[in-house]
Amino acid sequence: MTYHSSTIFAKFSILAFYLRFSTANRAFRLTVYFVMLVTLGYTLPMVFMFLYQCNPIPRIWDRRVEGQCIDLKFVCNITGIMNSLTDFTILVLPIWLLWPLRIPLMRKIGVTLIMMTGGL
Repeated sequence: MTYHSSTIFAKFSILAFYLRFSTANRAFRLTVYFVMLVTLGYTLPMVFMFLYQCNPIPRIWDRRVEGQCIDLKFVCNITGIMNSLTDFTILVLPIWLLWPLRIPLMRKIGVTLIMMTGGL
């Protein structure tokens, strides 16, 4: 639960940072809000899915308890795919803002690389 909560806050802070630079570009702002919505849309259910993965809940730590659990491997795969897609999107979003700037190409590349360092 804490992993998914921390990833949503980290992604939202980066996206909020992007919103500060996009006051004039409405399409970029809408894209950032869409990425925020997608991130929230898959992260919140995952938080609760990991909490309520078994019915009854004590079956999570004691497999002798009668009940059933969801296929956690499938859920982890979906979570990994969605995290990778939103991470890649967040990584390349600064290119959209920096490409139209009228600065030398090397400086433009440098600024883009600095803004993309979060991908490391």
